[in-house]
Amino acid sequence: MTTSQAPHRPIEIADILQGIEAGEFHLVYQPQVDSRQGHLLGFESLMRWESATFGTVSPDVFIGIAESRGVIHSLWDCLLEQVVVDLRQLAERDSAPRHIALNLSASQLPVPELSRHIGEWLIGHSLDGAQIHIEITESALLADSPEVMDNLRHLNELGIKLWLDDFGTGYSSLRHLVELPIHGLKIDKLFITTVEENIAHFRLVCAIIAMASSLGLKTVAEGIETENQSQILTQLGCDYFQGYLIGKPDRMDNLLASWMPDRSSQNETL
Repeated sequence: MTTSQAPHRPIEIADILQGIEAGEFHLVYQPQVDSRQGHLLGFESLMRWESATFGTVSPDVFIGIAESRGVIHSLWDCLLEQVVVDLRQLAERDSAPRHIALNLSASQLPVPELSRHIGEWLIGHSLDGAQIHIEITESALLADSPEVMDNLRHLNELGIKLWLDDFGTGYSSLRHLVELPIHGLKIDKLFITTVEENIAHFRLVCAIIAMASSLGLKTVAEGIETENQSQILTQLGCDYFQGYLIGKPDRMDNLLASWMPDRSSQNETL
């Protein structure tokens, strides 16, 4: 069923649970590369829902519902199962170490057993923490709760690299960049897609990259779409790129077919 044929009723939590049970959720990935050499470093995972009832459902819709009704943890477990499969595919095709980046929602971070659950998952599947990056939004740090801070520190102890996603649009305290084990910042695509013509956004991107560099943090430019944007961000010193210019989101097997033949010898890590 396509989205135009979807029934005219709101999506309910039971629909999401049914979708999980039916295997309707899957992951696609977007490549992340070194800004200067274009070397493949890893992939960000993005969840998709192809519902038999509603057709293609936007993550902006179903993730919000799942968070508000406490089902985001079930979606997360569904995601982790596929990550294991795709990491094994990656290892079979590529000699260089690659990571997969996962997105954690603000509602997951305060859960006391979160880091323990992820640690058990790593051990249970013989995964190295360095194979996993976790991206969190600035808003996830607003509560400043001990549970959130403990989880982030424990995840870091597992070897997982932590990134602040959509940086520049949230309200986190700058002290988090110093006190928490943050590896780097993902500059929000709002600023990247307008960096060519919006002088205010250009200056903000300059400031973010300079600040990150001074703190020993890496930067990723999200939403790179043009060669001109790529050149500007490279000149500004941004470390890594992600966006349609680099590659559109796709399933892992398709990405492996297009990326691995001539790039498997690169050994850089993000």
